[in-house]
Amino acid sequence: MQKRYSNINTFNNSSIVYRRKENIFIISWIYIFLIGSIFLCIISLFYKYTVFNIYYAKVVKTKEDNYIYMTVDSDFISIRNRNYLEIDGKETKCKLKMFSDKYFYLNQKKYWEVTYRCELDEELNVNDNVIEVRVDKRKTTLFKELVSKIKKGVKNARVKN
Repeated sequence: MQKRYSNINTFNNSSIVYRRKENIFIISWIYIFLIGSIFLCIISLFYKYTVFNIYYAKVVKTKEDNYIYMTVDSDFISIRNRNYLEIDGKETKCKLKMFSDKYFYLNQKKYWEVTYRCELDEELNVNDNVIEVRVDKRKTTLFKELVSKIKKGVKNARVKN
């Protein structure tokens, strides 16, 4: 009796052909890609950075004090009682004078008017001068930001009845 598998040609067997034609160059690039992907995932999970909001304010100079008026969104409400604001790249002492109860809508987002009393530098202390105010919101990671962007996109993509 003849063996059943003796007629199989070993040159046409796919597993033998695959093992014979293994290329170390391709495998090394696959390992480099996997290690790089794992390293990128670890960085996105654990590296923290600060997220900023940028607002533009108008300087109003009076005889007694200097004030800045700016329009802020809902992200600013939780951090409005700070003793400092970053104005044109420098931390400046500021005190909240007035936070408007009234709000208005622009592009389906609420905005409020806020007034701060500030100690501004001489070059910024010009009436009707427009200055840039940077406010740090929070420390976050790349992964958290990606998840929040996806959630916001899914929320905005829903059909409203």
